[in-house]
Amino acid sequence: MNTVFPSLVYGPPGKRGGANVMLKNFAKGRFPVLIGADRKASWVFLTDLVDGIVRVMEKAPPSRDYLLAGDVATVRQLADAVCAVAGIASPRRELSPGFARAALTVAAPFMRLVGRRPPIPPRQIASLARHWAFDDTRARTELGWQPRTLAEGLPPTVEFLLRSPAAEAA
Repeated sequence: MNTVFPSLVYGPPGKRGGANVMLKNFAKGRFPVLIGADRKASWVFLTDLVDGIVRVMEKAPPSRDYLLAGDVATVRQLADAVCAVAGIASPRRELSPGFARAALTVAAPFMRLVGRRPPIPPRQIASLARHWAFDDTRARTELGWQPRTLAEGLPPTVEFLLRSPAAEAA
């Protein structure tokens, strides 16, 4: 049996609570600040992931694991690209994950007092402190898998997310 490990999956139609939510929030200008703007993550387009899985089933030797990671971008690069496609300004301000965590720790009790939730869950800040970039060379060389770049995948994704009420998740 083979195992596939995908990175962050984006693209139409996507799932309601997946990575598309982040992209839609960028496209709608809902992030006034970027946390961990220098952090890298791998992004794989949904149909490319499906293609990779089919290739693993058809071509991979038994007991072989594959990362299907796609294109790598920093949070800043991703935000700039999504906002450019959406025709809006990208967030200008950046916070380190450590500063954001400290600010949230201080602000959370006051927010609860006024009946508001923190703008970002603490566990998500911990996730933003890491790099999530992976190397999918094995899948590319052994299976001939060639996922599209973010420059190719973001325009149809952003268009879908901005016009689709079904993608209204955040």
